[in-house]
Amino acid sequence: MSSLLIAQEVCAWIGKPSDVQVHGAAASIKHALGGETLVIVEGEPDTLSWIGQHRFIPKYFKGLGLLHSGFGTVGVALWETLKAALPPTGLVTFTGYAGGAAIAQVVAACCRLENPERMCRAVGFGSPRLVWMTNYKFNRLLRGANSFLYARVGDPVTEVPVGPMYQHALTPVKLGDGEEDDFIPTAHSMDRYCEDLSMVRELLKALAKGRRTSPDEIYGTKNAPG
Repeated sequence: MSSLLIAQEVCAWIGKPSDVQVHGAAASIKHALGGETLVIVEGEPDTLSWIGQHRFIPKYFKGLGLLHSGFGTVGVALWETLKAALPPTGLVTFTGYAGGAAIAQVVAACCRLENPERMCRAVGFGSPRLVWMTNYKFNRLLRGANSFLYARVGDPVTEVPVGPMYQHALTPVKLGDGEEDDFIPTAHSMDRYCEDLSMVRELLKALAKGRRTSPDEIYGTKNAPG
């Protein structure tokens, strides 16, 4: 599935009943065309206050290295609950929004750690920082799996916990320009992530057709990058 389709599935799923629940997180398993399994992870709704609690202290996880203790603990527990429900073959994409995106990365890394030959990846939207310092163990698990993080310009959740001690495992792909997002809930909106990815898709379609396309045509004058 493309990142846009994954984002749309996340938007549609937010707030709905889940298949699996552990303390602090829930997940639903969806089967897409082509044999891909999509696991949508939802963290606690109030991500910012959750990050600010004592659980942001780093903790060492075997095989994963030092991670945000809250996201790491929940992600490992969720993997233990989920793994028996996953099909034995085929691509598995773990995805989520905000805290769910951070947890999805942990679950994807656990999947890779236990099954090095298994095709599994993480695609996250608006994720807070997860790894402590430069965590090569964890970073390698995700970078070798065609994983992606997306961060909207102006989304404050993607900048916490503050660096340089906490970092993203992957360099986030930046979306939008932030000019229209002075209001924090708007900047962090999952709907805005879907809108931005739709704009990118239209730009790529135009480029694939060999048509010269101005940024204003795709984004509108106010939102044109550069």
